[in-house]
Amino acid sequence: MAPSPKRHKNCYFGYDHVMNEYKVLAMVIDSQELTQTFHIFTLVKDCQQWRTIRGNIDEELIPNGQAGVCIDGTIYYVAVGRKEMFNYGETIMLSFDVRSEIFYHVRTPEALWSPKWNDRALFNHQGKLGCISNNENNTSVWIMENAEKQEWSNITFDLLEYPGGDFRTFSGITPAGEIFIVQSMCYTCIMPLYVHYYNVKQKSYRRVEIEGARLKTRKQPRDIIRVFAIHDFVENTMWL
Repeated sequence: MAPSPKRHKNCYFGYDHVMNEYKVLAMVIDSQELTQTFHIFTLVKDCQQWRTIRGNIDEELIPNGQAGVCIDGTIYYVAVGRKEMFNYGETIMLSFDVRSEIFYHVRTPEALWSPKWNDRALFNHQGKLGCISNNENNTSVWIMENAEKQEWSNITFDLLEYPGGDFRTFSGITPAGEIFIVQSMCYTCIMPLYVHYYNVKQKSYRRVEIEGARLKTRKQPRDIIRVFAIHDFVENTMWL
C-alpha cells in the first residue's frame, strides 16, 4: 500500500472481543483505474504486515470518508454507490465482521438518507449503533435497537445551540448520552481549545477547555493544528 497521488485509503479500527484481536481495515481506491482493494492489519507481535482480503461486496461501493464505529466486533461505515468517476449515487450503510472478515449490507430507514439531513455521524450509544444528523432547524438521532433484526428508533428535536454557535457538526456522543463537538477542527495553537457538551435528556450544556493545547507563542507564523476528537480514550500497555 505504497503512497500514490492516484490512490487514497479509508481506514477503520476494529476489535474482536471473542478472539481478543485488534484489526485495521483499509480500503484502497485507485481513482485512475476506478478499482478498490481491501486490506487487513492484525495488531499482534508476530504479524507486522498488511494482507489483502477478498471483498465480498460490490467494489463500486466506496466509503464516503466519514469515521466509522466498531460495536461488538462489527465495524459500521457509510458508503456511496459510484456510477462513474466523481459521479456518486445511492448512500448506504455497510458493516464488516472483524472476526470473519466478511462485509454485510445494513438495512436502514429510508428517512435516514433524506436530502434534508446532513452532517451525519455514527456513534456507539450504550452498545447500540447510532447515527446523528441535522438540518437548519432540527437534530435527528437514529438508534439501531435490534442489531439482528436491524430495527431502528428515532427522535428529533430542535437544533442544539451553545454560546457563540450551534451543533451543526458533530464530533460524537459519549456513553452518558452527551453530544459533543470540538469548537474548531483546525485552530491556531495560541488560541484556547474548547470541547462543548450537550446532554439531550437533561437539556444541559457545559464547556471544557483542553489544558496544554494553548501555547504562548507560535513556532511558525502560520502554525495550525488539526484536531481529531476521540472520547473515552484508554491506553493499552500490551506493547510496552
